[in-house]
Amino acid sequence: SAATVARVLSEYGYNSAAFGKWHNTPPSDVKPGGPYDQYPTGLGFRYFYGFIAGETSQYEPRLFENVNPVEPPHDPDYHLTEDLAERAKTFIRNHLAYTPEDPFFLYFAPGAVHGPHHVFKEWADKYKGKFDQGWEALREETFKRQKELGWIPKDAELTPIDESMQRWDDIPEEQRAFQTRLMEVYAGFLEHTDAQYGKVVDELEAQGLLENTLIIYIHSDNGASAEGMNGTISELLAQNSMASTVEQQLDVLERDYGGLEAIGGPLLENMYHHGWAWAGDTPFKSTKLVAAHFGGTRTPCVIHWPRGIQADRKPRSQFHHVFDIVPTMPFQPRVSSTERGLGAWRCSVREAAWHRCHRFPRRAGSVVPTPGTAPIASFAARSRLSCRHDDHHTFPLGPPLADPAFLGLQFLRHRRDLFCRPSLDS
Repeated sequence: SAATVARVLSEYGYNSAAFGKWHNTPPSDVKPGGPYDQYPTGLGFRYFYGFIAGETSQYEPRLFENVNPVEPPHDPDYHLTEDLAERAKTFIRNHLAYTPEDPFFLYFAPGAVHGPHHVFKEWADKYKGKFDQGWEALREETFKRQKELGWIPKDAELTPIDESMQRWDDIPEEQRAFQTRLMEVYAGFLEHTDAQYGKVVDELEAQGLLENTLIIYIHSDNGASAEGMNGTISELLAQNSMASTVEQQLDVLERDYGGLEAIGGPLLENMYHHGWAWAGDTPFKSTKLVAAHFGGTRTPCVIHWPRGIQADRKPRSQFHHVFDIVPTMPFQPRVSSTERGLGAWRCSVREAAWHRCHRFPRRAGSVVPTPGTAPIASFAARSRLSCRHDDHHTFPLGPPLADPAFLGLQFLRHRRDLFCRPSLDS
């Protein structure tokens, strides 16, 4: 019964588009003839290009344009995340060409770095040898760096590895190259994804829109994922409880796919070991699917709006939830979703805390985007990274409700230098 932000903004003149992952449509509706009311275009977006599922291949994705299935090009150089970035750039250009006086809302959720971890070899090779120390040592290195950057208290203590998790010392020597390659591929996938976000932000800058575009980058919808279990070349084996040992998978990898060089390519659906996920959730305990600990649920948010927010380098530690965001956006004074049967648009009880945290102008009409500007929303790569603040506002979110997204109200997460080091998620 509640209206989506896209539905509400569309009623107030915003152009809108969603790109990437859409995991909100019942599987029974994903068929010729619909119904289409739970597709993005049935929930307020004027345009959609992406996949309607929890995940898909980056090389051979099952895509939809609006409600129509489309085939990706049969091109060895094709990668979905690159395709989505180019489509988002085209949307911005077309919007400026045809309706430059209108604001726009762009939701960008590329499905990376969710599994399967797919990226071209040259990106993964950049991280060769970077993780040979194993996940316990990586977690300690990350913890130390977080203290140096001021992200955690100087007197914080690191929780030990859970007794249910496998230690790096217990990994047989003949399997370690496999386990580190899985992490190298993940790290390359993460950097590649970050570069695609950079293309979208660079397009805003090239069009003169960046200064007055509100970017809300929610880093992920959960902690790093341990769904790869003990490391796998086919994540669905683990997720469907199909028993297979690492030794068996290595035999298949060598016999049928040519060995470690195939990891990250189109023939496999690889996911890293749960130990890498645990290291990626530093300083917190546990991983995705374990809601009892912040390692499963807590994730950063970055907000960027040069014209509306005075930047500083201070991390925000206030506890927020993803549903606090929309009701406290500064454009809300001119938007009332109770009109025209649009459903609920409720203000959060933590609205005052949000405004104090980010110094949004409180409900002032002057903060509504002027013609040619708008909100742009997008959910992004899912990972756990140490962050360099620069001109960004950052704070931890509580358990999010949605998949990672990058909300961009053009009135948009990223700079390639935003994150200092790769960590882990899927």
